[in-house]
Amino acid sequence: MRRPAPLTVSWRRAVITGVAALVALAVVVLVGPLVALEVDEGAVPPVSAARLPEGVRVVDQEQECGSGGCWWELTLSTTDGRAPADLLAGLGASGETCGARSWIDRRTVCTGLRMVGSRLTADVQYRRPLGL
Repeated sequence: MRRPAPLTVSWRRAVITGVAALVALAVVVLVGPLVALEVDEGAVPPVSAARLPEGVRVVDQEQECGSGGCWWELTLSTTDGRAPADLLAGLGASGETCGARSWIDRRTVCTGLRMVGSRLTADVQYRRPLGL
């Protein structure tokens, strides 16, 4: 029975180069969006990325910007007859939820709900992990 020939130097180099290329691609795909987010202060998530509780709908939206970046300011209305203040009270003390957009896009989208007068509002923005 013949033993397979050992890998030659050129094959080893090709395998190492291929593995290094895959690692570099993974770094670009996973880290690239986070770095781009840190550089682009005007980046805002789509309104559809807002993490809104059941029983509310968006009735108005406006993009706002300040020294910390930009965000969506949403005016909400309840669809199930609950008072907006009751809905907010049921969410806990902070009224903010955060999570990654998807399992591929790991940028964190935060939605903060609060009462402004008698209106229920939400702000939707990216959380910058490096805080630059």
